[in-house]
Amino acid sequence: MSSHDNITLYECFSTPFLLMSNKGSNLQKIASPDRADTTMATPPPRIWFRISAREYEDIADQYLKQQQVRSVLSRSYLPSQELPLCLDSESDIVRASALWFLHPVIKAMQTLVPGATCAAEVVEPGVRCDVLIRVGDLNIAVLEYKNRGYLSRTNFVQASIEDASNPVAANIIRSMDPPKSTDRNKTQPMDVTRLGGNAIILTKQAGAYATRFGTKYVALFDWDSLFLWKFAALKLLPRHMGIHGEWAYGTWVEGRDRFRIVLLGFFMKAYQDRKNKGSQYGYPARDPWLPSQEELNRRRQAYEAQQRQKIGSKNVEAYSRRW
Repeated sequence: MSSHDNITLYECFSTPFLLMSNKGSNLQKIASPDRADTTMATPPPRIWFRISAREYEDIADQYLKQQQVRSVLSRSYLPSQELPLCLDSESDIVRASALWFLHPVIKAMQTLVPGATCAAEVVEPGVRCDVLIRVGDLNIAVLEYKNRGYLSRTNFVQASIEDASNPVAANIIRSMDPPKSTDRNKTQPMDVTRLGGNAIILTKQAGAYATRFGTKYVALFDWDSLFLWKFAALKLLPRHMGIHGEWAYGTWVEGRDRFRIVLLGFFMKAYQDRKNKGSQYGYPARDPWLPSQEELNRRRQAYEAQQRQKIGSKNVEAYSRRW
């Protein structure tokens, strides 16, 4: 019997996610996704800022420490391995992931959030997603499966910037002027992004899901790689519409042993964000390189204190109006 049999759902969050089947040398070509018009009309972010997988892992870890969660997850087990396991198609990935990847995450989330559900093949105007996470009538996050090898770290990471507060990011975005098309019959604008290769179309598809399902959290998974999008700059509008920003947050998850726990943290963060912001959820986030309101207040207080020393308190109010 394999050492990876008889693993409880609780234990699996600290157990490596098994390869189970070697990746084939002949990867399937990337076909145009279903409902291609909606996907093609969705602009990808020009750049993205990194959120460490550790942040999501820490969120999940705090929840997994709760006695109730540990008790519930310790009473159920992962299915034993199927050897050999077929992972040649996207449908194979979906089936295997439901057993060994997604189920423990959903079970943990349902223990933590009453009313959490996982729906498959959900359709909204122009799109159809593989998995939609809901809590009650609120859409929380989307999980999209791809064939093995679809997610390329290089194609995603080349558009990333580590320090979101760096003002250089604004200069990079402004310098990326849309290319001029010489095709008079071309109605679709060309994509302006640092993403490369298939990361562009995969991100456009993820962005379309975010708009149509009204969530800023979209995960992409191909059995070997996990990428997490947080479209924080997206402005959600009524009737499944939205205005995408020029940047987003993203996470490339390193290490198969972290897939489950990071995805749980991602879903829980998505739920917290939706719950805490309420009716403000649809508004775009502040550009991260701009000072926060707290920072502006701090600067104003420092300025006023400086002016009191220079000109006296009577004239400080007039000077502070500059802010």
